[in-house]
Amino acid sequence: MAGSRTHTAPVGLIGLGLMGEVYARRLLAAGFAVVGFDTDAAKNDRLGQIGVGAGSPAAIARDCDPIVRGHGLHGIGAFGRRPGGGGVVGSWRKF
Repeated sequence: MAGSRTHTAPVGLIGLGLMGEVYARRLLAAGFAVVGFDTDAAKNDRLGQIGVGAGSPAAIARDCDPIVRGHGLHGIGAFGRRPGGGGVVGSWRKF
């Protein structure tokens, strides 16, 4: 039931292309806060206009739960490990 949600952390979304935009719109419509990242600044700006917050991969890993990947393997750079850190996997919380 939409009125009984107790989820407080925003949903993180990596990749704001065709699938990422669909995910973001559905999540927002269901009442979730969404923070997203894409390597294409225009996509970040477009989704910002509908209410998606902007975040870095590291900030999404730190602050969001769950994290949804809205891109194919061609965009794995933000999600995977990067030299010097900054990717989602490199910033993941340890449980």
